[in-house]
Amino acid sequence: MRLPVSMHLKFRRISNGNVVSHKTLTKDIAIAGIRFLSNEFIPVSAYIKVNLNFKENAKPLEFICQVVWIKSLFNAESFEIGAEIWQIDKEHYKQIKSYIYK
Repeated sequence: MRLPVSMHLKFRRISNGNVVSHKTLTKDIAIAGIRFLSNEFIPVSAYIKVNLNFKENAKPLEFICQVVWIKSLFNAESFEIGAEIWQIDKEHYKQIKSYIYK
């Protein structure tokens, strides 16, 4: 089940020594992954570290995702990205699950 929801998130590519974080919004979230917008092209199979502001005034959820698809928007000025969650803390997983199936 995918839940359409707009949440603030930060991400950065794990490879290439990239330390620059990018802020954006989710389009939806599921137990297995997220869909979000980005002004940066991220190739399929790239790994990203995600910090998701899941609840207001709470510590962000952190997890590792792998990009599984990318769609160009607005003449490649923006991208819609689908990423599968690969590594997540058990407690963060439970929080996402309870949010989706509330």
